[in-house]
Amino acid sequence: MRFSEPDLACFGYLAWAQVNTVAAYPPANTGAVVRDLIASLAGDAPIVALTAGRLGSSTTLISNRVGLDHTGQTVLELLDSAAVAHWATPSTSGTSTPQLIIVTDEGRQLDLPKDKERFR
Repeated sequence: MRFSEPDLACFGYLAWAQVNTVAAYPPANTGAVVRDLIASLAGDAPIVALTAGRLGSSTTLISNRVGLDHTGQTVLELLDSAAVAHWATPSTSGTSTPQLIIVTDEGRQLDLPKDKERFR
């Protein structure tokens, strides 16, 4: 794959993240109702690349590969939708896409945009 010279090159770890909001952290061996779910990329480099791409900058992301799984396809579609050039092509060696699950309680303030749909 050949790339033109970008305005911005980002280097870092690429993963998928899911942020779950609960009213309060539950005691051990119990559960809690998830009140909000936010899906996002994880890692500073892919978040910066995605944001810059959506703002119109020519952006390249150098990162790990993703898997052939559904999550990997979602990550690739998200990067492609922002015109981010990348080497995150799916690995055929049985690799799974890295994923993070983050749980936060409502007592903590997340720095997330009010219009979450814009960033999915």
